Amino acid sequence: MDISKQSPAFIRNLCRTCMSASANIDVARNTTIFKQYLHEKPTAGKVTPLTLHQLLQSIRPDIYTHKEDKLPQVMCLRCIDQLQAVHEYIKMCQNSEREFRKLLLEPDERTPPRVEETITDSSPTVANEEYQTITVKDENMDVYESYEINIGNNQDQETTQSTSNTDMLPHTSSADMMGFHSSYGRSDESQDDDEWTPLAKRMHLFTSEIAAIKSELNVIKPKQEEISKLMAENILLLRRNLGVFELTKTVFPIQSVDQLEKIESDLKTDKQLDIIGTIKDILCGSLKNLGKILDKRIIMTYNYDGMKGKKSLKSYESLMNAVFEATKDEGVTYDDFVKDFRNTIRRIKNTYHKGKARSKNPEKKSNDL
Repeated sequence: MDISKQSPAFIRNLCRTCMSASANIDVARNTTIFKQYLHEKPTAGKVTPLTLHQLLQSIRPDIYTHKEDKLPQVMCLRCIDQLQAVHEYIKMCQNSEREFRKLLLEPDERTPPRVEETITDSSPTVANEEYQTITVKDENMDVYESYEINIGNNQDQETTQSTSNTDMLPHTSSADMMGFHSSYGRSDESQDDDEWTPLAKRMHLFTSEIAAIKSELNVIKPKQEEISKLMAENILLLRRNLGVFELTKTVFPIQSVDQLEKIESDLKTDKQLDIIGTIKDILCGSLKNLGKILDKRIIMTYNYDGMKGKKSLKSYESLMNAVFEATKDEGVTYDDFVKDFRNTIRRIKNTYHKGKARSKNPEKKSNDL
């Protein structure tokens, strides 16, 4: 699905993390919840005092969500489960590290010397130890450089010390001295390599695992979007076969402002798929049948932009997006839809005025015939 061709209202209703549009938020909270707002606590899975936003921040501090940033504010249930799983995995690793250090190391060795753990969250309610984020790549590089410098300094000091010590050895030839320094330097270098190798291997392994995960995600993400799309289409077909749409067909055409407000409200609940399917059946893919969705009384009172003393249909974003979804063809953008919608409204009004004028002037009507 090419979301660049979708309306802003449609895009803002996608999942913030996987960009899925498989289902909507259940505002009434009386049916299965397929999505949740980012600033709510997850209602499924393990109970946690953190909101989805705070969980996301604890894992990726560079991803920041704000209620007023005009970006999607919801996360689908599948991503919520994955987010909680990653969070629990990080906590498990941290707890295991602490336990191993407590059981196997001396007291002065129990504090990890290389990786800093910091709490990254704008909310003051986040727990201190339980929700820490580990910044890995940049900090480990700093550790590597400082460690390398320390090794060099220690090596120089030990070489100087060995030179002064060998000067005090009696009956030692220059050849013996060269052999002594050579063997001492090699053992010291191998010792440094032995100390550094585990950390280097861990860094290399960690980087390789991240690359593999990114590669797998690049393959999985398109498949997830395709599956979500197919599921939505199957639900529509199933509902159509079961006659569910017949219940919503009775509300069309919309004849009053109250009905207009009711449809706009219902389109923000789990009824959205039913309503869009009904509109699609009525319009048959063409805006020429718009009069079957909006009664003439609504069309004569409104226009798309709310200009020339008319009320605005543009303010009913959910309804406009539903009509767009019900009539769109491949390659048609939302701007193209708006242009066609304006022309259709104008055409219906012109037809209405001409019919009204003919009814007042029968002579003109007979001449036209």
